[in-house]
Amino acid sequence: MINHFRTLLLNRDGSDQPGFSYPGEEFVPTAYNAKTLTSQLKTVHQLLFGVNPDRALINWRLRELMAILHHTFMVEAVLDLDPRVTYLPFHSVLFDLVAASPVVEPQGGTTALLYPLIAAETDEQIYYRWKITVLNATDVQVDVLSDPILIPPTIVSNYTVSGGISSIVPLGSSPHSVRFQPTVGASWILTVLQTPAQNLVDIYSSMKAGLLLDTREALFGVQSVEPYLSFKNIWETALHPSWQLGGLVLALGYRINELVG
Repeated sequence: MINHFRTLLLNRDGSDQPGFSYPGEEFVPTAYNAKTLTSQLKTVHQLLFGVNPDRALINWRLRELMAILHHTFMVEAVLDLDPRVTYLPFHSVLFDLVAASPVVEPQGGTTALLYPLIAAETDEQIYYRWKITVLNATDVQVDVLSDPILIPPTIVSNYTVSGGISSIVPLGSSPHSVRFQPTVGASWILTVLQTPAQNLVDIYSSMKAGLLLDTREALFGVQSVEPYLSFKNIWETALHPSWQLGGLVLALGYRINELVG
């Protein structure tokens, strides 16, 4: 399977790909079916990626983790499953998108201005995209475009005007909001991509503190059997924390590979 190890960690149906314009997206075989994780494997997966992360956050984390694996001796275990990968050489597009965020795109010759009010990063969702349209003197429509697979939810909100600028309008259930020049018919697409609130150091610390015995045994096994014995040794004894995390990630990917479905 092309991108075999990365696909296992992503663990999303190949038929539900959002397209390559989605932040951090890489090729996923369309025939791949997401596997139902055991409770222990689910715990580890959630510590790595979050309880209910958006796909952009998973892609971000995978970009970090795959770089660790590919730049160390651990790449051999990644490629042993299948040497065909399409995401090399690593590029900076995902990080460049974060640096450019937020991006406001006026629609249909709109000259009125939109003022994004961007909150701090959250642990679960890092990518947002909306279409904002001024319907009339009191109502504004927000179409949520963050998930290109879903039909965009539409929200209509009231606004007032003071000094030629609208009141603050929330953007769906997100922590973000906007103000705008209230020209009827004006429309914008607003895109926000943020770095995850947690970095790999945070995740490493959570893993070291939070893995119970049954979860460690589910990952590395009760008996000393390869390749899990090597993965366990990396997790417990590697000199650098990022390498230790790599050992755990290898064990997780290999365990997911063993699942039937």
